[in-house]
Amino acid sequence: MARDPDAIGRITPGGVFQPASGPGAADHPDYQAAAAKVRISGPATMTKSATYQVKVTGSAKVCGIIEQSVPRQDMKKPYTIPVTLKDLKAGQTRVKVYAVGCSTTNSYPVYGIGYKTISQPVHVNKVTRWIAPTSEKKADRTLSVSVTAAKAGISARVLKGSRPVKTLPTKKSKKATFTWAPARATPGSYTVAVKAGGTTVKLATGVTDGWAPMNWPFARCKTLTWTYNATNEPARAKNMVVDIKEGFRQITAATGIQFKRVSQGGTIGLTWAGKKHFPDGETDADGLGGSTGNGTVATKGSVWFNTASRWVGDPGYGRYDGVPGRGALIVHEVTHSLGLGHVTDQAALMYPIAGVGSPTTLTRYEIAGLNTLYNAKSC
Repeated sequence: MARDPDAIGRITPGGVFQPASGPGAADHPDYQAAAAKVRISGPATMTKSATYQVKVTGSAKVCGIIEQSVPRQDMKKPYTIPVTLKDLKAGQTRVKVYAVGCSTTNSYPVYGIGYKTISQPVHVNKVTRWIAPTSEKKADRTLSVSVTAAKAGISARVLKGSRPVKTLPTKKSKKATFTWAPARATPGSYTVAVKAGGTTVKLATGVTDGWAPMNWPFARCKTLTWTYNATNEPARAKNMVVDIKEGFRQITAATGIQFKRVSQGGTIGLTWAGKKHFPDGETDADGLGGSTGNGTVATKGSVWFNTASRWVGDPGYGRYDGVPGRGALIVHEVTHSLGLGHVTDQAALMYPIAGVGSPTTLTRYEIAGLNTLYNAKSC
């Protein structure tokens, strides 16, 4: 197959640019001889959220662009590159855009290349989204902000509204980690203002009200399906599914999160497990709950009940000599799968040990947490 004489190279299926050779190829450092001219317009210094416009002229063969520094593809005119603070490192980044032809093989002919140097004084590597002072995990009790800057000298403040509540020690380097472990802090939304090189970046965080995050929540405003696998259900757990249905109903009533039972392939799967998950048998945990996801939202939730548990023999949402029935176990583990973790307050359902006087279902703490993560009643 003959090479397209206008193509200066190709983008491989793996996203690598391979220059062509011969007349019309990538002979000049800036590819001035290329058939297509690529111009990128937008702010030279990065803003909180910036969109860069790409104009391609000179070749009718171009049907899209591929941006190489933060791999994205756009085959629709007008061409744009949405760039966020997370995309670029502190200092200067040379964004490279290829004007490409259409392809059915995921290998694209390149007809021109454009450049844009974008400066970012401050880059945030990590920030704690929620600070949970009552969390069982020490990691959830501390705000942690990790940043890099183009110039040495980074400062940070924590604000509630416009009121400063904590000024963190200034770091004299280009890399810094700031921490804040509030023993007492009013629950609600906070802002972390990080300043370097005359630029201030504001980051959102928050202090929870008696609840703790564990995993990413599921996507908002979607009905979550669930399945119950009764295989290995012990005889003492008769009618367990009735209490499971009631548990989901109670969560919906309190938070607005919608659930639907399906026969298979549910978003949240509830089942029984033995020694594999509970090696200590009857003295092990009565249940486990959690979820997996894609780094942004949860995609699959799981709840396992211990086949050796004695607690599962106490049906319903009442009490047995002051101790909650198995309904509390069900809602506790399902709430884990929805994204909440253990806390240190015995008045909360998410306290890891149940006893006399423990909650029989959701308390105001779990409701606050689920409402914060899902805000389902606004859907």
